[in-house]
Amino acid sequence: MKLNADILYENLSETLPAELLGFHTSELNLRRPEFYLDSAEPMLANHLYILPGDQFPRHLKLEKGCVILYSGNAPLAQTYLDRCCLIRLRQKTDPLAVMNAVTAIFDRYSAWYEQLHQIVETTADLQEMTEITSRLFGNPVMVLDSEFRFVTTAGYQTEDLQNIAFDENGGEKLSMNALNQFLSAMDMKLDETDPIHLEIYDKSILSYNLFDAEEYAGSLSIEHRNRPYRPGDEPLIRLFAHYLMLAMKQHTQFMSSGHSVLRKTFQSLMDDMPVDLEDRRRLEKMDLPELWRCIVLQPTERLSKVPSSYVCEQIEAMFPGSIAFSYESTILIFISADKMDNSAEDRREFIRLIEHHFEPANLKVGISSPFSDLYTARRHYTQGCIALENGSIFDPEETFYFFEEYALEELVINAPGDQPLEMYYSDGLKRLFEHDAQSQTSYIETLRTYLNNNMNVTATADALYIHRSTLLERLSRIKKELWDDLKDPDVQLRLRIILKALEIRESHFG
Repeated sequence: MKLNADILYENLSETLPAELLGFHTSELNLRRPEFYLDSAEPMLANHLYILPGDQFPRHLKLEKGCVILYSGNAPLAQTYLDRCCLIRLRQKTDPLAVMNAVTAIFDRYSAWYEQLHQIVETTADLQEMTEITSRLFGNPVMVLDSEFRFVTTAGYQTEDLQNIAFDENGGEKLSMNALNQFLSAMDMKLDETDPIHLEIYDKSILSYNLFDAEEYAGSLSIEHRNRPYRPGDEPLIRLFAHYLMLAMKQHTQFMSSGHSVLRKTFQSLMDDMPVDLEDRRRLEKMDLPELWRCIVLQPTERLSKVPSSYVCEQIEAMFPGSIAFSYESTILIFISADKMDNSAEDRREFIRLIEHHFEPANLKVGISSPFSDLYTARRHYTQGCIALENGSIFDPEETFYFFEEYALEELVINAPGDQPLEMYYSDGLKRLFEHDAQSQTSYIETLRTYLNNNMNVTATADALYIHRSTLLERLSRIKKELWDDLKDPDVQLRLRIILKALEIRESHFG
């Protein structure tokens, strides 16, 4: 295995006082050491040369990128700093002892590298790979998958892992609280391809994102608990991540469970795709809820940075039997209506669980009406979107919007189609508007209140805070101007739609 100047210097410094000078790269391209015996030969890039300080050549031919290791004082060495890397041992040391020390360092890393390669080629044992890496770094190592589940850990005690904060719903994955701390420290850098040095509370952590075909696949972290961070750790964590991903791919399992068939069905329906005949047959044999609801969850800015697969898994863990997946920048949840419709307490518990996990201050959730036919899922997704849109307009301070509470608004808003509402005014209704423009007494408000109270005079007078006789006189004038028969159901319906649409427009759209 090839190393670099940082790794060599960091390991030598553990036993021999040394300093690192000059040009060097982080790439693992440095070959095993060799004595520099012929001063006429050029020093080549990516080669490591050992020579005593008192024999440092006056004139050197060297390529940029070579590394020279020497001991003692060598003033001439300073002239080469712009073209090579110098590792100086402050005390004069026997060159043979230096060679043996450097060779031992190379041997140690090569043994680790060969073990990784052998494990990947044979057992692909992730735990074994992580344990030998933890020993190499002298620090705990943790691997999480794309859904922030613990793939493997090494170097931690049992109580240490508990302190990492397991998910409260069960299972070995980070809780949402722990995940938020992790993402905050990373500043949402889940697309970062370089190692990231984090400070989480009093812990120093080197984290590296794992990718599979440019898709986020998890993270690898080294906690600097026993020894501090070293620059040489970064190329080594990259190398380990490469072999880790090779092994992880061998553990990928594709299962076709009833849950996955149900998920596939909902996803197909949302995309207006036909459901496979075999899947239809399997669904017919499954014990499914009698009623469903479709929930449209609009992620907050922070939540939108979290891999959607993790969020969906959190939801499915909270509500067993539910199906959750990302769709058009939202999270869709298909859940048994029993989870919230059996009682008012069920609904409160559902809301409490969602708010507990997903930042209620900025969360917006649209919820469809209950439905029994799975194949109407897309229609009820539309209901959830309508509830979310109208609820955000009419009640922006709220979080949860049920379609039943906004269905009338949607119906009325869409009733005029593309035409202006005024197009549907009768001549009599226009005369009422003309009257209101010149009078402090509103005939329109009186008519609206009268219709809303099912044309009950007493209830209407109470609602308007006027005497019954005053109301009767006012209604007589309204009916005279209106010319329409208010006892006709069609007339009532037309007036109710117009007046409700007008109320919505004035209240929420100015």
